[in-house]
Amino acid sequence: MRISAIAALLAAAVLLGACNASAPPTKPAASNEPARVAIPSLQFVPLSAFSPKNQPEPGATVAAGTYKPLMSGEHIVSATWIKGGSADAPEFVLHLTFDDAGRATLARWTTAHVGESMAVLLGDRVLQVAEVAGPLTDGSIVLGGPTVTGMRSEIDSATVATP
Repeated sequence: MRISAIAALLAAAVLLGACNASAPPTKPAASNEPARVAIPSLQFVPLSAFSPKNQPEPGATVAAGTYKPLMSGEHIVSATWIKGGSADAPEFVLHLTFDDAGRATLARWTTAHVGESMAVLLGDRVLQVAEVAGPLTDGSIVLGGPTVTGMRSEIDSATVATP
């Protein structure tokens, strides 16, 4: 199922406002500052990078080397699981914030490719496919849906603390 990026962002805004409590950063820091993290095996791949006969769906496995990612999860600086607050929302969503380079890459690509779709992969598994409804310029996105929540332990295992 394809979810428009704007719908996902609106749902995230509702979830953020409706949350009773948010989960701590995936890898908590020893200090009071949020941990800086990266998810190197997370990849953001335009669907145009795949052959028309091989368009990925959430949960599918994709062979390495059959696509060129736009960017990797090395540009993520925070990853926070947020509990959904409504019956229409997934149980949990993953809020990702990018560094300046990741924010610029995402903003540039989404501005130029409104109406196109992007897949988010963890290793060789497709977590989510979303249509770009408008430019994403604030440096953060929200991932949700059954494949994302079903792979929470794999996502957490792939998350590493960074300096």
